[in-house]
Amino acid sequence: MKNELLKRNLKIKISKKEIDIVKEKYKVERSTLFPMVKINFYNEFIKDLRNLPSYIEGQYYIGNTGYSSSLSFSIDYELFDFGSRKYRLKMFKTSIDTSKENLIYTQQEQILNLLDRYYKALINQYKLKRLNQLRSLYIDLYKLKQRLYKAGIIPKEDLVNVTIKLAEISTQIEEIKQNQNSIINEISFLVDKKLNDPYFEDFEQIFIERNSICIENLPEVAVYDKKIKEKKYQLRSKKLQFFPKVQIFGVYSLSNFNEDEYLRAVRGLQPVNWRIGFAVRFTIFNGFKTVHSVMQIKKEIEKLRLERLMVLRKKKYEIKTDYMKLEQNHFVLKQINTKLEKLIENLRDKEKLYDVGKESKINVIQKQINIVNEKLNLELKNIENLFIAKKLKILKEFSVEHRFGSN
Repeated sequence: MKNELLKRNLKIKISKKEIDIVKEKYKVERSTLFPMVKINFYNEFIKDLRNLPSYIEGQYYIGNTGYSSSLSFSIDYELFDFGSRKYRLKMFKTSIDTSKENLIYTQQEQILNLLDRYYKALINQYKLKRLNQLRSLYIDLYKLKQRLYKAGIIPKEDLVNVTIKLAEISTQIEEIKQNQNSIINEISFLVDKKLNDPYFEDFEQIFIERNSICIENLPEVAVYDKKIKEKKYQLRSKKLQFFPKVQIFGVYSLSNFNEDEYLRAVRGLQPVNWRIGFAVRFTIFNGFKTVHSVMQIKKEIEKLRLERLMVLRKKKYEIKTDYMKLEQNHFVLKQINTKLEKLIENLRDKEKLYDVGKESKINVIQKQINIVNEKLNLELKNIENLFIAKKLKILKEFSVEHRFGSN
């Protein structure tokens, strides 16, 4: 079921698609490292109302009412920007790692969601089994008490109490069945596959060592490390925007002018000039826009650090609580086991007395009911223990460092 979840779960598919999107964003940003080549073509009709000379693409024309055409090839390249583009590119590259970490977190989250639904379904499965046993015992008890009531040996209240208990058990069974169907639908949604009345196997026995989970490597924490790193690159890139940028450019131009026909203006295009040069661009003042952008990014980094700390502490608390619950449950399981052994021993004594006519069938059934209830308590507590251990094992697996390679 876990493998189907990893292959078919819609949230996981969305997270994988997000990686593809971020990779394309990185490629878009990487394009700024290459020169920009343009072709510009103009064709226009000029009506000179003053009959004065005009300057078109490097040439003067007299009596310039007519058709003008021009064609130019240009290349622009940002030669030097003190590393601003380099760090911006690193920021986008780190965002790929962030999206990969998000994918790992989504996988962990969905596996734990599946485990939680599986645990609830297993609980319901055991409850249904034991409640059906209890219903059978209470039916036998009802038949015995009905005969005793008709014989005038017991009051009607005793019979009514058994009837009420039977009705309560039947109601519980129906409620659990409805709840089980709801859980199965949730599991079907998680694995994106229809399940028809599945049987849920018991959890395997797991031993998990205390303090074996590296909490800082869990994806919900590690993703903040990636986000902070991403913001740091953005901050360095933004700071470097205080410095000037050096750009080189080149232009090759052709033009023509014809008083009669625009096609002749196009066909007669002649080289006019070519230019090559460089430009230094330096923003002296922009209303403190860059300054405030730097301050904004710094505050965003501080916020991410606080969020990381909050997630880290919360996860430590949850894991510590799970370990404590495991220890408490081990103690409770021993107590339930001891009590169950005594109940079974007592039942055997009652059955022996019943065989020789010294004990009533009602008391024997009552002891059987107590044993079924105690078995259910033992099973539910044991399943809870295995569920917690399984959850901790999953977290341990996801806390392994360098899951998708180093940066």
